[in-house]
Amino acid sequence: MNIYSLGQSGFIYNAHNTYICIDPYLSNSVEELMGCQYVRQEPVFSNKAILSSIDYILITHNHLDHCDPETLKELLNHSLTSKIIGTIEVINFLKDIGFDSTRLLLCNCDSWTDITNEVKIIGTIAAHPQISVDKNGNYSNVGYIIDFNGSKIYHSGDTSLVDEVIEDVKSKGPIHAAFIPVNERNYLREKEGIVGNMGVRDALHFASILGVKYFVPMHYDMFQPNSVHESEIEIVHQNSVSGFQLLFKPKYINLSEIRYSIIIRTLNEEKHLADLLRSIQTQKDLSGGVEVIIVDSGSTDRTVNIAREFNCRIVYIKKEDFSFGRSLNVGCAEAKGKFLVITSGHCVPQNEYWLCELCKPLSSNQADYSYGKQIGGIQTKLSEHRIFDKYYTDVSRIQKKEFFCNNANSALTKEIWQKYKFDEYLTGLEDMDLGNRLIADGGAIAYVAEAPVYHYHYESYAQVRRRFEREAIALRKIMPQLHVTRLDSFRYIICSVFRDCISKHSKRSILVKFIDSVFYRFNQYYGAWKGHAYHRKLTSKEKEIYFYPNKLVG
Repeated sequence: MNIYSLGQSGFIYNAHNTYICIDPYLSNSVEELMGCQYVRQEPVFSNKAILSSIDYILITHNHLDHCDPETLKELLNHSLTSKIIGTIEVINFLKDIGFDSTRLLLCNCDSWTDITNEVKIIGTIAAHPQISVDKNGNYSNVGYIIDFNGSKIYHSGDTSLVDEVIEDVKSKGPIHAAFIPVNERNYLREKEGIVGNMGVRDALHFASILGVKYFVPMHYDMFQPNSVHESEIEIVHQNSVSGFQLLFKPKYINLSEIRYSIIIRTLNEEKHLADLLRSIQTQKDLSGGVEVIIVDSGSTDRTVNIAREFNCRIVYIKKEDFSFGRSLNVGCAEAKGKFLVITSGHCVPQNEYWLCELCKPLSSNQADYSYGKQIGGIQTKLSEHRIFDKYYTDVSRIQKKEFFCNNANSALTKEIWQKYKFDEYLTGLEDMDLGNRLIADGGAIAYVAEAPVYHYHYESYAQVRRRFEREAIALRKIMPQLHVTRLDSFRYIICSVFRDCISKHSKRSILVKFIDSVFYRFNQYYGAWKGHAYHRKLTSKEKEIYFYPNKLVG
């Protein structure tokens, strides 16, 4: 479902070729009536193509910032077939000022109104600030539930949180996404003549009671005296127990049942994260909805902002609590899908069938865990290209003895994760550790060459050394029988450098290839040897180095 935020409580919802607008305020009428402190903070939505497509305009109550005659006249002129649905007070008010009565419909709170074969609506009780109903049972203030082919969107209108509202909405659910006001009633606002609604905590509690998947705060951004900072809403949400995703002014909401949960570990991944998320949006041949969960461990760049722009669910893990396995367990625990898809914030799918192909061996019960092909980018080091070539061939296979796999591009079922979970104390290779346990129990791992990603590494040689060192420390725990001697390392370096130099991956001169390869391979195998020789428990300083390879620790 596409969503267009109009500010205040105004939204346009578009799904199944139907456009429904609620409480549009697209003028400066409030400022003209009440003074300059009510200048609008949000720009006027002016997409004429969208405005002229509106089929129905739903009005929750007769307040100027929700029922603005200037806005409504303009919208009816844009779309000559659109109709307004509202409370008895709204309908009578609009008739009195000259609106065409044939385009005005009374809201029904007792039964569903069919808009199309796939879309229907019903009114809900609202308390603003109390429930108000006339002798004929007509409510003065309402909310709306829009049913888009079985997925229900609740727009509460202006309301406080009272038992009657809760029970009415629950009886008409289940609710997929809730749009709820957060501009709480308080002493100062009432002194200014602002009625106010529920506060942030009540709104979050209401969303939790309804069991929604998405919560969208509203009525906080248009007028300064009635505003709430998004950071306040986010902090309260982070510190509350909720099973839903907080979205600010979303551009779309997935109405499908979540089948794929994509978990992305991030730390300062702004360079490629947007490309990754855009690619996820374009995936095809899927048998259900997709959610994206970002597990962030302290990004200081635009990573978190980019994630918000793409409606990702963001969970946080403190640096001192971070490990590769723990961060994935946190993300997997949040996931609602059957398939848990894991990728790196610096990987980008190569095509629009990546997700479908990666999960095929799981959905067909050929394997319990899958991993896909990885390809280097333009700036990938020659030796790294050859490592990708070695482990990620062009031929798919089912592994029943080999437990190699890689969480830069992998998938497993929620059931398998719940049974095994990732080791939270390893310094790396949490994927191979789980794979090892899975194979030992008779499970299978699928390598899927048809699910490729570009894997971008921008590591210094010191960072390469630390990466292979921490992976070797982990490998000692997974395969204690494995030993790497100094002689082994020297032999591996000589052999790898020779093969790098004759590789066709690079058109550079043999001398340049040789220099690059020597530096890379020395750090790779020196790090691996050092890690295999490591027997002590990691210090806090060493954990910083191993778990945060982009940070130099002096």
